[in-house]
Amino acid sequence: MITKDTLLDAISLTKNNYFKKVVKKNGKYIYSYLPEENKKKKEYNILRHAGTTYSLLETYELMPDEKLLTVAESAINYIIEKIKSFEINENEVSVVVEKDTVKLGGNALAIIMLAKYTQITKNYEYMELMQRLATWICEAQNKEGEFIIQKQKYSTKDIYKFKSEYYPGEAILSLMRLYQLDGNKEWLNAAELASYYLIKVRDKYADINTIIHDHWLLYALNELYREKPQNIYIEHVLLITKSIMKSQITTPFGGHP
Repeated sequence: MITKDTLLDAISLTKNNYFKKVVKKNGKYIYSYLPEENKKKKEYNILRHAGTTYSLLETYELMPDEKLLTVAESAINYIIEKIKSFEINENEVSVVVEKDTVKLGGNALAIIMLAKYTQITKNYEYMELMQRLATWICEAQNKEGEFIIQKQKYSTKDIYKFKSEYYPGEAILSLMRLYQLDGNKEWLNAAELASYYLIKVRDKYADINTIIHDHWLLYALNELYREKPQNIYIEHVLLITKSIMKSQITTPFGGHP
């Protein structure tokens, strides 16, 4: 049986034996390691870099450790070097660029990461940068709340047709986390509009068998509800949660419990 102590032990083991060793001197993670071959894969994904750094910071928040914070700051510096200036709808903004590509999820996860760092350290040096990243997110949204730009070529500004199931939830959460820091209702309003679009348009006909298992949206709707209590948020959270529970394996599968 999993207990609180079991989980804390697992987090502590990860903190001391993985997080402190997986970040290289330049702040880049060993993205994928094959122990049976003793090989490191060359592939990389800046979104997962930001998400992993966020989890590392949450670990630091739970178990303060100055060495861990140093590792986190190194990882943050790596992604900061990937952020460039950009112009969209005559607005000067910032975007996370990887392989000449800008992604909604990249900007969102960078904000989530930096907001957590700001919250736990009380160091506000990244506030303006987060606001510039968030401005691009808002400019990528139409009047109905849909994020119509989810992937864009940095050099030419060409917009891809690509749509992610998870980027919108990440974007809403990032706007909520930034709003909690600077109180700018522009972020709150954009998050609310995006949530209404997802619930009333994208997921209008979704049921317990088809709804997207979007944990980022669960985070986001939880925090949005604290600011703007609406029953539709609770109903959507329950739908997603019940769908996740329904898909859970509760009997031995493939010989394993």
